[in-house]
Amino acid sequence: MKSILSLLFFLSSICGFSQELISSELLPCSIYWEDIYRERIASQRFSHDTLYLEVNLSANCAVQFKPTLKSSNDSLFIELKNTSEIYDACNCCYTMLFTITGVQNSSFKLFINNKEFIFSKSKYIDIPPRNIPKELLKNEFTIDSLKKGYWKIEGIKGNYHIVFFGNEPSKENEPIWIKSFNKKGELTSVSVAAEKPTDHYSIGINLRMYEQILNEIAAEEQTTK
Repeated sequence: MKSILSLLFFLSSICGFSQELISSELLPCSIYWEDIYRERIASQRFSHDTLYLEVNLSANCAVQFKPTLKSSNDSLFIELKNTSEIYDACNCCYTMLFTITGVQNSSFKLFINNKEFIFSKSKYIDIPPRNIPKELLKNEFTIDSLKKGYWKIEGIKGNYHIVFFGNEPSKENEPIWIKSFNKKGELTSVSVAAEKPTDHYSIGINLRMYEQILNEIAAEEQTTK
């Protein structure tokens, strides 16, 4: 009898901790998607066992999502099925809100349509800082002969490039970003890698937009202090 009661208590504990998607809301599109934006968890808040999530994601401008939730161990899997019969020639940077119950702590992993979403303070992918101290330009290799950290690479006619390969470079050893300068030390171009290194392409950012992004990032950092 005692063992049966213990089993019933165990089963009720499992049921009590199951996750359930209580609500979701796709906010109206206000920004057209560009590759410099990051799909991310923008904020997460707990109240007892209820998780309130805000995520940014890319989707077609005419999308209509029907979400479902599954969970396994410490992972939450949200599937967003597009029920719209319309397709527009544009993508939006959407904000989507989720309320999920039964989440016990913040150590969960979130997957949306099989892609992992992680928390990031900035809506942008890795953007090069305005200034890089000279002492960081070490042109170092890992023990596997991969370029790591910050590199200064000489070009032709006195031009040069500051390249960042990451502190833990991927096996592809693609640059995270590149800043190019003329012989006077004036910035001439900025390019950053796509969000996934395996995409093998870079995104050019015009200098006016680059300055605007840096100012936005500085403002974000001020508000979070």
